[in-house]
Amino acid sequence: MEQKTQGTRDVHARQQQAAAKLSLGDRPMAEQIVQGVFAEVAEFLARRPSDDEILAYHAPEHIQRRASELLEANRSRRLTDAENAELDEYEHMDHFVAMLKAKTRIRMQGK
Repeated sequence: MEQKTQGTRDVHARQQQAAAKLSLGDRPMAEQIVQGVFAEVAEFLARRPSDDEILAYHAPEHIQRRASELLEANRSRRLTDAENAELDEYEHMDHFVAMLKAKTRIRMQGK
């Protein structure tokens, strides 16, 4: 039986929280958004990037563009529950990547 790491449990908990924010009718869409955002980062990490590649990592253009669209929309109107959940996941991904880069920098300084 495979033991889940704390990071895996945290990601799963965030996925469930995002899906819970939406009504039952929107739940499949929320799950797709969450899976898509975290799948991008997981795919990058699965390639076993070097420290320099981790420090240079940026979300794919389509994710950056969509997050910018949601931020702009949020300035001019109230976002729907689905849009809020989506934006939350982009922010969670951004925070995770920032932490990953910070820990990589610290580890590199210790070498």
